Amino acid sequence: MTQTNVRRLGSSLALAAALLAGRAAHAQVFTPSFMGPTSSGDVGLYVSDGAGTAIEGIWRQRSRSGYDLGLRGGFIDVGSGAATVGVELRKPLAVQGAPVALALTGSAQGVLGDQSALGFAAGLTVGHTFVPGTFTVSPYLHPRIALSRSLDHSDKLGADALVDLGLDFGLQPNLSVRLGLGLSSASPDWGIGLAWRR
Repeated sequence: MTQTNVRRLGSSLALAAALLAGRAAHAQVFTPSFMGPTSSGDVGLYVSDGAGTAIEGIWRQRSRSGYDLGLRGGFIDVGSGAATVGVELRKPLAVQGAPVALALTGSAQGVLGDQSALGFAAGLTVGHTFVPGTFTVSPYLHPRIALSRSLDHSDKLGADALVDLGLDFGLQPNLSVRLGLGLSSASPDWGIGLAWRR
Protein backbone atom coordinates (compact mmCIF):
# COMPACT_ATOMS: atom_id res chain seq x y z
CA MET A 1 0.00 0.00 0.00
CA THR A 2 1.43 3.35 -1.01
CA GLN A 3 1.52 6.46 1.18
CA THR A 4 -1.04 8.10 -1.13
CA ASN A 5 -3.48 5.21 -0.61
CA VAL A 6 -2.93 5.36 3.16
CA ARG A 7 -3.63 9.12 3.12
CA ARG A 8 -6.84 8.55 1.14
CA LEU A 9 -7.95 5.82 3.52
CA GLY A 10 -7.15 8.00 6.54
CA SER A 11 -9.02 10.96 5.03
CA SER A 12 -12.06 8.79 4.29
CA LEU A 13 -12.14 7.45 7.86
CA ALA A 14 -11.72 10.95 9.30
CA LEU A 15 -14.58 12.26 7.15
CA ALA A 16 -16.86 9.38 8.12
CA ALA A 17 -15.97 9.86 11.79
CA ALA A 18 -16.74 13.58 11.56
CA LEU A 19 -20.11 12.89 9.93
CA LEU A 20 -21.03 10.35 12.61
CA ALA A 21 -19.50 12.13 15.62
CA GLY A 22 -21.90 13.02 18.37
CA ARG A 23 -24.58 10.52 17.38
CA ALA A 24 -25.88 8.36 20.20
CA ALA A 25 -25.01 4.69 20.05
CA HIS A 26 -27.95 2.61 18.89
CA ALA A 27 -26.75 -0.46 20.75
CA GLN A 28 -24.08 -0.42 23.45
CA VAL A 29 -22.15 -3.44 22.24
CA PHE A 30 -18.49 -2.42 21.90
CA THR A 31 -15.80 -2.52 24.58
CA PRO A 32 -12.32 -0.94 24.09
CA SER A 33 -10.31 -2.55 21.30
CA PHE A 34 -6.92 -2.57 23.08
CA MET A 35 -5.53 -2.92 19.55
CA GLY A 36 -2.43 -1.02 18.53
CA PRO A 37 -0.97 -1.35 15.01
CA THR A 38 1.86 -3.74 15.91
CA SER A 39 1.33 -7.47 15.33
CA SER A 40 1.26 -9.55 18.50
CA GLY A 41 0.19 -12.87 19.91
CA ASP A 42 -1.02 -12.60 23.49
CA VAL A 43 -3.59 -13.52 26.13
CA GLY A 44 -5.01 -10.81 28.38
CA LEU A 45 -7.56 -9.90 31.03
CA TYR A 46 -9.27 -6.50 30.76
CA VAL A 47 -11.70 -4.32 32.73
CA SER A 48 -13.61 -1.50 31.04
CA ASP A 49 -16.55 0.84 31.59
CA GLY A 50 -19.05 2.13 29.06
CA ALA A 51 -22.66 0.94 28.99
CA GLY A 52 -21.68 -1.08 32.07
CA THR A 53 -18.56 -2.48 33.73
CA ALA A 54 -17.09 -5.32 31.65
CA ILE A 55 -14.52 -7.99 32.44
CA GLU A 56 -13.15 -9.74 29.36
CA GLY A 57 -10.45 -12.12 28.24
CA ILE A 58 -8.83 -11.54 24.84
CA TRP A 59 -6.74 -14.12 22.96
CA ARG A 60 -4.76 -13.06 19.88
CA GLN A 61 -2.70 -15.19 17.51
CA ARG A 62 -0.41 -14.20 14.63
CA SER A 63 -1.12 -16.08 11.42
CA ARG A 64 1.30 -17.04 8.67
CA SER A 65 -0.68 -14.93 6.20
CA GLY A 66 0.24 -11.74 8.10
CA TYR A 67 -3.09 -11.26 9.86
CA ASP A 68 -3.63 -11.30 13.62
CA LEU A 69 -6.76 -13.18 14.65
CA GLY A 70 -8.44 -12.63 18.01
CA LEU A 71 -11.27 -13.94 20.17
CA ARG A 72 -12.77 -12.20 23.19
CA GLY A 73 -15.36 -13.10 25.77
CA GLY A 74 -16.51 -12.06 29.20
CA PHE A 75 -19.27 -10.47 31.27
CA ILE A 76 -20.79 -6.99 31.24
CA ASP A 77 -22.88 -5.49 34.03
CA VAL A 78 -25.87 -4.21 32.03
CA GLY A 79 -29.39 -4.84 33.32
CA SER A 80 -29.19 -8.17 35.09
CA GLY A 81 -25.92 -9.01 33.33
CA ALA A 82 -24.87 -10.32 29.93
CA ALA A 83 -22.07 -12.22 28.21
CA THR A 84 -19.75 -10.50 25.72
CA VAL A 85 -18.34 -12.37 22.73
CA GLY A 86 -16.30 -11.19 19.78
CA VAL A 87 -13.89 -11.95 16.95
CA GLU A 88 -11.32 -9.56 15.51
CA LEU A 89 -8.81 -9.22 12.72
CA ARG A 90 -5.76 -6.97 12.39
CA LYS A 91 -3.59 -6.59 9.27
CA PRO A 92 -0.39 -4.54 9.79
CA LEU A 93 0.44 -2.47 6.70
CA ALA A 94 3.95 -2.19 5.27
CA VAL A 95 4.20 1.43 4.10
CA GLN A 96 7.70 2.42 3.07
CA GLY A 97 8.82 5.65 4.70
CA ALA A 98 5.79 5.97 7.00
CA PRO A 99 6.75 7.64 10.32
CA VAL A 100 4.13 5.58 12.21
CA ALA A 101 2.92 1.98 12.26
CA LEU A 102 -0.45 1.29 10.60
CA ALA A 103 -2.88 -1.61 10.60
CA LEU A 104 -6.33 -2.24 9.16
CA THR A 105 -8.79 -3.73 11.67
CA GLY A 106 -12.17 -5.43 11.62
CA SER A 107 -14.31 -6.94 14.35
CA ALA A 108 -17.68 -8.39 15.25
CA GLN A 109 -18.86 -8.12 18.84
CA GLY A 110 -22.02 -9.15 20.65
CA VAL A 111 -23.75 -8.81 23.99
CA LEU A 112 -25.87 -11.86 24.83
CA GLY A 113 -28.36 -11.80 27.67
CA ASP A 114 -30.03 -8.71 29.07
CA GLN A 115 -29.95 -5.91 26.44
CA SER A 116 -28.59 -8.20 23.70
CA ALA A 117 -26.94 -6.50 20.72
CA LEU A 118 -24.66 -7.24 17.78
CA GLY A 119 -22.17 -4.97 16.03
CA PHE A 120 -19.49 -4.83 13.35
CA ALA A 121 -16.62 -2.35 13.13
CA ALA A 122 -13.81 -1.57 10.67
CA GLY A 123 -11.03 0.98 10.89
CA LEU A 124 -7.38 1.88 10.97
CA THR A 125 -5.09 1.88 14.00
CA VAL A 126 -2.11 4.27 13.95
CA GLY A 127 0.73 4.44 16.46
CA HIS A 128 4.42 4.28 17.27
CA THR A 129 6.60 2.35 19.70
CA PHE A 130 9.17 4.20 21.82
CA VAL A 131 11.97 2.35 23.64
CA PRO A 132 13.12 4.64 26.50
CA GLY A 133 14.94 1.88 28.35
CA THR A 134 14.22 -1.73 29.27
CA PHE A 135 10.52 -1.24 28.47
CA THR A 136 8.47 0.06 25.54
CA VAL A 137 5.71 2.68 25.34
CA SER A 138 3.30 2.44 22.40
CA PRO A 139 0.63 5.16 22.07
CA TYR A 140 -1.95 4.67 19.32
CA LEU A 141 -5.21 6.06 17.94
CA HIS A 142 -7.87 3.62 16.71
CA PRO A 143 -10.80 5.22 14.79
CA ARG A 144 -13.50 2.86 13.50
CA ILE A 145 -16.85 3.00 11.79
CA ALA A 146 -19.33 0.73 13.58
CA LEU A 147 -22.73 -0.69 12.68
CA SER A 148 -24.80 -2.08 15.55
CA ARG A 149 -28.30 -3.26 16.33
CA SER A 150 -30.17 -4.18 19.48
CA LEU A 151 -31.53 -7.74 19.37
CA ASP A 152 -34.11 -7.09 22.10
CA HIS A 153 -36.05 -4.34 20.29
CA SER A 154 -37.04 -3.41 16.78
CA ASP A 155 -34.23 -0.84 16.46
CA LYS A 156 -32.84 -0.28 12.99
CA LEU A 157 -29.19 -0.78 12.23
CA GLY A 158 -27.30 2.24 13.59
CA ALA A 159 -23.95 3.71 12.51
CA ASP A 160 -21.47 5.32 14.91
CA ALA A 161 -17.88 6.52 15.04
CA LEU A 162 -15.73 4.81 17.66
CA VAL A 163 -12.35 6.35 18.54
CA ASP A 164 -9.99 4.85 21.13
CA LEU A 165 -6.79 6.44 22.40
CA GLY A 166 -4.58 3.64 23.67
CA LEU A 167 -1.30 3.19 25.48
CA ASP A 168 0.59 -0.09 25.66
CA PHE A 169 3.45 -0.46 28.16
CA GLY A 170 5.68 -3.43 27.23
CA LEU A 171 7.39 -4.77 30.35
CA GLN A 172 10.08 -7.43 30.69
CA PRO A 173 10.09 -10.27 30.03
CA ASN A 174 6.73 -10.58 28.22
CA LEU A 175 4.02 -8.59 30.01
CA SER A 176 2.02 -5.63 28.69
CA VAL A 177 -0.11 -3.16 30.61
CA ARG A 178 -2.75 -1.69 28.30
CA LEU A 179 -4.87 1.42 28.76
CA GLY A 180 -7.75 2.64 26.58
CA LEU A 181 -9.73 5.89 26.61
CA GLY A 182 -12.83 6.53 24.49
CA LEU A 183 -12.74 9.84 22.58
CA SER A 184 -16.15 9.73 20.89
CA SER A 185 -19.62 9.75 22.42
CA ALA A 186 -20.27 6.21 21.17
CA SER A 187 -16.97 4.78 22.48
CA PRO A 188 -16.59 3.02 25.84
CA ASP A 189 -15.33 5.42 28.52
CA TRP A 190 -12.12 3.68 29.61
CA GLY A 191 -10.37 0.33 29.96
CA ILE A 192 -7.28 -1.25 31.51
CA GLY A 193 -5.75 -4.68 31.19
CA LEU A 194 -2.77 -6.96 31.58
CA ALA A 195 -1.59 -9.20 28.72
CA TRP A 196 0.98 -11.96 28.47
CA ARG A 197 2.81 -11.84 25.13
CA ARG A 198 3.53 -15.23 23.55
